[in-house]
Amino acid sequence: MTIFVLGPTYSDGSIMKIGLIIIWIMLGISSVNAKIDQSVLGRTFKVFGPNCFSAALRVTQHYVSFRGVDEPEFREFVNLYCTPVVTPDEGDIGAYINPSSGQFVHAFVYLDPIYGIDKPGADYMGQTMVALKPIESIHYLSFASPECRKHSYGRIDLCSNQLQYFNCNSSGVMTDPIYNLHNEKVLKWEQEITKILETNLTTKDKAQIKLTLAALLTRIFEDFKLLENTQLSNQKLTYLKARYESLKIQLYHL
Repeated sequence: MTIFVLGPTYSDGSIMKIGLIIIWIMLGISSVNAKIDQSVLGRTFKVFGPNCFSAALRVTQHYVSFRGVDEPEFREFVNLYCTPVVTPDEGDIGAYINPSSGQFVHAFVYLDPIYGIDKPGADYMGQTMVALKPIESIHYLSFASPECRKHSYGRIDLCSNQLQYFNCNSSGVMTDPIYNLHNEKVLKWEQEITKILETNLTTKDKAQIKLTLAALLTRIFEDFKLLENTQLSNQKLTYLKARYESLKIQLYHL
């Protein structure tokens, strides 16, 4: 039996981790899904970028870093790798969708009917950690904006967001060598940026890594000329281009 140690709770319901051990059984979570990386709970970041979408994909180990993921990339990932489900299982991704625009406005990781793993907003200097939270508190903050609640005059359904759960599987093997080489470059990019996001670096070291990231990003973009001549579907190419745009924006904010 795993023993869990909990810290105090914040006003938004998030639970602070003490030390390196998280106690799940005391929360009523009977098991830990292998695809959920529980070691990241309590983590904060050194620069602007990591957000709810990146946290959901990193906690569930679809991605290897917390670098910023913009809405178009998250949307294309969901379109490509995820299936909507009515009844979520541990490790599924919950997402709030604006019914007017169809855009995703927030995402979190579902654990059980009581708890989820959530990270609000794009982090800056450790202001918003990856945390365990009651589903109820996540829903309250993401279902409707304060303006919607204040001015809906009892018709909150007219301005609220829709919650949809997704079961995602991004582990499919690609045989196209050009695509695989492209993915290796992206993986190296994410490994490099993790050094900036999660460790204390000297100004000189950070500047050197930024140069490496910029050079890698140029090569990643050049790949698209080759990828467009492969057997990749338009949907896959759309996702890869959205991913590139997120990488470019994250590099800008370093």
